Amino acid sequence: MYIGIGPEYGKRIRKEDAFTYACQRIFSEPQEERETAMQIFRDAGSFEEAENALIEWYYSGNWIHEGPLEEEEIPDHRIIGNLERVWWIRYSDGVTACCARSYRDAVDTAEAWVTGTELTYVIF
Repeated sequence: MYIGIGPEYGKRIRKEDAFTYACQRIFSEPQEERETAMQIFRDAGSFEEAENALIEWYYSGNWIHEGPLEEEEIPDHRIIGNLERVWWIRYSDGVTACCARSYRDAVDTAEAWVTGTELTYVIF
């Protein structure tokens, strides 16, 4: 499942619908988006590779991937022990970070990261 944040807030796209939704949106967006998508298809060695690359590119912005990850990507949850809450920070450049402390710590971490840049962030 892909969950929208920022301008995509409130949207939830099932993984099996991700490619179709991305294509519909890309081809209704400005020409630059279409050109990027077409370049992804030209560079891919197969349709499956193009599909995966397009999904990765499209959902790297205002989207968070929720649900089962590939086996090698499954985080080691033992490191956060018995914490009541894990805060996630999503920066406007597409980077997502974890802050396994308090909300205040998450804000401080995010503020330190964006200081001196034009980046913004969302904590959830």
